[in-house]
Amino acid sequence: MNARKLLTSAAFAILFVCGSLSLFIAIRIPLNYYDEGLTLLNATRVMQGDIPYRDFWTLYAPGHFYALAALFRVVGPNVLAARVLDTLCRIALSLLVYRAGKSMTSRWVAVVPYALVTLWLGAIGFYSYPIFPALAFCLSVLLSLFRYMDTGRRRWLALAGILAGMAAIVRLDFGAYAILGTAIGVLVFHIGQAGADDTRVGQRIGAAAKAGLLFAAGVAIVAVPVYGYLILKSGFGEVWSDLILFPATTFRAVRALPKPALIPDGTRFHSEPYEDWVRFYLPLAIYGASALVTIGSLIRSRHQGASRPATRAAQLMATAGMGAGLFLQATGRYEALHVLPSSILAALAASALLYRIPVRRQRRGWMRPSILAIPVVAVACLALARPYVLHFTELMKSAANYQPLGCLSSAAGFASSPQRAGCIPVGADQTLAVEFIRARTRPDEAIFVGNPRHDRIVVNDLAFYFLADRRCPTRYCELHPGVATTLPVQREIVQDLVSKNVKWVVIAKVWDPSEPNASSISSRVTVLDKFIQANYAPLVEFGGYQIWRQLER
Repeated sequence: MNARKLLTSAAFAILFVCGSLSLFIAIRIPLNYYDEGLTLLNATRVMQGDIPYRDFWTLYAPGHFYALAALFRVVGPNVLAARVLDTLCRIALSLLVYRAGKSMTSRWVAVVPYALVTLWLGAIGFYSYPIFPALAFCLSVLLSLFRYMDTGRRRWLALAGILAGMAAIVRLDFGAYAILGTAIGVLVFHIGQAGADDTRVGQRIGAAAKAGLLFAAGVAIVAVPVYGYLILKSGFGEVWSDLILFPATTFRAVRALPKPALIPDGTRFHSEPYEDWVRFYLPLAIYGASALVTIGSLIRSRHQGASRPATRAAQLMATAGMGAGLFLQATGRYEALHVLPSSILAALAASALLYRIPVRRQRRGWMRPSILAIPVVAVACLALARPYVLHFTELMKSAANYQPLGCLSSAAGFASSPQRAGCIPVGADQTLAVEFIRARTRPDEAIFVGNPRHDRIVVNDLAFYFLADRRCPTRYCELHPGVATTLPVQREIVQDLVSKNVKWVVIAKVWDPSEPNASSISSRVTVLDKFIQANYAPLVEFGGYQIWRQLER
């Protein structure tokens, strides 16, 4: 290896090491009581033998719960351990972005989406959220598909199907979008091969169909046994209602947030609404441009007798198709976290598009097209990067308040962490309430953690169950709007409280239901509130946490 290659390899190694280490900077930000608490709680329930959909309600696929439960069996239930696993998933995701970008462009151009995605992943927070492992599987699907296109070996297509099946058991919708992107890519690849003519179109469609069947077989090998087992244990109705019907219907009514206006305010380019507009519409523009470029490329190459344009076009369309699907899931509840997966695919597609910009003279060194594309890609991504740079800076400042090697927080409002927090900062009020409950209940005793009222709900404190190491007495630990606000579910919760003789209720004031959606509208169902008020009395209060004790009968 000559000196130039050695220096290049060393530079890339330093880049990847620094990028990976940067994702650990914010690992000790305060615990998220709802999104993070949901995954932690459901993982412990799985570890204790509960079956998703039968024993606890959830609209998420089960894969991440089981993976985290397996980790907990080895190291014990611990927030820090879960965050380390999450961070490793983010590192893998960022490296997969680089590898996919390299396949579509060059190793130098691929640095741009890698750096951008690493910044995003470091700034977004939301630990133990299933989108990161699910998206890593989606990127693995793309890479396997690219290998199939480059080599023609069907084993790569089968592997892509297996990886898509893995994505589907972590996030069912992400698996569906991986399948969509693969189907588009395979179709473009086979239809657009060199020498295509009218007499062979049918053969090419047939080849695409055979490839699709092989891919589908890979998906089925993984997904069918897992979901078949859940249907067998939980019943088809429960799985269908929780995993398919509710997310497709009620969820949007109770969780939707306003989407950016079609025309941005041109006088407020540095405002948050403008940043939201860029995050929302720029990926769509990139996917539309990808489709137009692909069509033009296939038309130009139809009579050229070269298969390479079809391969590149298929890679671009597979990426854009998958990204467009991921964009759809963001429309259900538009915010930075939910649009992030689509933005990552858009960064890859944008890099591939700009890399295809023709250069009249192919020169060496710094004048090569791959090098010329770097500043163009960087400028195109700047609009998406800016808000995340600000968020990352804020996280850096926040992370500096917490001792990197100790369990005591130097920030006001945080106390010594409960054992299960693993040195992750937990609110002082929450900690005092957790310790109070732990001191007065048996390890096998159930408690109920509710809200001040249950006719209007946004979220509830799910991390409390995990930190206190006490079981939830009902299927509906997650008090989701549109579910826990309904009469049948509240009656079921009341029945569970009675049948399991729950002596302690924690009322947590966590988030006022004021979002511009149906969660802020009262369902006028107060069965659970009336039951708690009639059968329990407040005993002690720690800030936003009230501890209620069962009345003596």
